[in-house]
Amino acid sequence: MAEAPAREAAARFRGLDGTELGALWSLPAAGHPADRVVVIAGGAGIAAAYYRNLAAALARHGLPVLTFDYRGVGRSRTAGPDALSAGVFTWGHDDLGGALAHARARHPDAELTVVTHSFAAAILGAAPDAERITRAVFLAPHTGYWGDYAKRWRVPLYLAWHVVMPLVTRGVGHFPGRRLGLGIDLPRGVALEWAGRRQRALPAGARYRAWQDALTRYDRVAAETLVMAVTDDAFAPPAAARHLVALYPNLRARFSDVTPSAVGARRVGHIGFLRRSTGPYFWRRIAAWITR
Repeated sequence: MAEAPAREAAARFRGLDGTELGALWSLPAAGHPADRVVVIAGGAGIAAAYYRNLAAALARHGLPVLTFDYRGVGRSRTAGPDALSAGVFTWGHDDLGGALAHARARHPDAELTVVTHSFAAAILGAAPDAERITRAVFLAPHTGYWGDYAKRWRVPLYLAWHVVMPLVTRGVGHFPGRRLGLGIDLPRGVALEWAGRRQRALPAGARYRAWQDALTRYDRVAAETLVMAVTDDAFAPPAAARHLVALYPNLRARFSDVTPSAVGARRVGHIGFLRRSTGPYFWRRIAAWITR
């Protein structure tokens, strides 16, 4: 499909629990028909603004694209007093669920498509509308389990997420990852829930009662899905991507393991697809997958 100019429009929508969230639409040229609408679900603690280049690239292929911030992050950082205490389930069910509902309401005749990054792939199944998704892209997906990280990074990342993060979060009230050189800030609830995980499977048991109904919906997600993992990604190497996809037994997945040399770079890592230098390789493949 030929590329067309893209334009942006700030937006607000409500999560499924009524919390107002900040978002941005990247739109194709006026009058361009939309047979698909795309929602980009970002990684944990990564503001939606970092996905603008990807969203614009897809919009230039005629796709309306919604990026949004989970409560406690970016444009939704002041979503209310409960934002900091909300956990991962709330991000998946209420925030991502609200984004999918907003996209469907704005483009009711378009097929629903999702691009997830990192841990967003793990919480996608918690969104009630996830079973309506017909096509998806999982970028650097992982379960959040420390044993799935690249081998040389397992011990340092275990210490960062399971020792440093809970101590700092309880003392400060949230996790100031940027100030600590760990890249991301996380609200209190998400940080403590992440720090408390010691298994690959999603939360289960009485402590995580909210997840129980959601977990039964994961087998209803059957989208055609392109799974892209980068071989030098410390968080989500190819093996981690396969462990994540196993959470969705009926997903129709096609795996693409990307080496830095294929992109023409020495290093790509976990967020290389967001950079202008290495991103276009991924943007072209994502657009081709969605619009084929």
